Amino acid sequence: MRTGDGMADGGTEAGGTVTEAGRAVPRRPAGPGAARARRRSPVPGRRGHLPRRGRSRRLLAHRSTGREAGHRRAHPPARNSRGIRQLWRDRVLRAVCVSVALGNAGIGALIATLVVVIKGWLGAGDSGYVVVTTGYGIGMVLGGLLAGRTIAAVGGRGRTLLLAGVLQAVTLVGLGTLRTVWLAAVLLGLFGFAGMVWNVLETTVVQQRSPAGMLGRISAAFRTVPVAGTPLGALCGGAAATAFGPNAPALLAAALPALGTAALTPVLQPPDGAPSGGGQIPPTAR
Repeated sequence: MRTGDGMADGGTEAGGTVTEAGRAVPRRPAGPGAARARRRSPVPGRRGHLPRRGRSRRLLAHRSTGREAGHRRAHPPARNSRGIRQLWRDRVLRAVCVSVALGNAGIGALIATLVVVIKGWLGAGDSGYVVVTTGYGIGMVLGGLLAGRTIAAVGGRGRTLLLAGVLQAVTLVGLGTLRTVWLAAVLLGLFGFAGMVWNVLETTVVQQRSPAGMLGRISAAFRTVPVAGTPLGALCGGAAATAFGPNAPALLAAALPALGTAALTPVLQPPDGAPSGGGQIPPTAR
């Protein structure tokens, strides 16, 4: 049916336009590119077109989902705190952590005042300092290389931990009481050897005792707690040197590993009536 102005509803004009409800709409292109043009059509509701309001809603929903997922993911401090709680529930890991914290405090006291001990107590110069610290380095290297053989010779990880702690305390007592440079180099070499064997055993214990899925968190907590005692030990070492003389830091450093070994002793002893286990540490959490 024609209208008065010569346009038909739903019809086609000679000028190449399509009339819909009385208004002129440009004719869609025909041919191979027509499908692509329809996908790019700006008319709401066409294929490939998402209204602006719909895009906004989807974007807001995506952002909300991302925020919720971010809240569900724990931050590093939260993961570390869970690792500390899990570590503290295990009696062996708890005892080893306390022992390592005390030992690290002793090492902090010694390292921070090592120049005072060597030059002030031993009376050595720069060459003597080099000799003593070289002996310490050689001992650490040998400890890392011979840790497995040492554990096998002593007869188990538990016994080796105790022996390493006692050896560290004894060597530092000798450093704080004897005043010979070459003997100090030997003593610090033994101290470095025992410390490296201890580090190997500490890592093994953490890996064996950690539950599945918690190894990373417990390892991080195990590093956080003992390392926190190192600067405190350095402060105590400086205070001891000021108050009691240049050999006092070595004696303080000897006392702290001794306390750490004492803290470790109860968990390495088997219960009454239980077999000793050949000096081994129980591999699973209790």
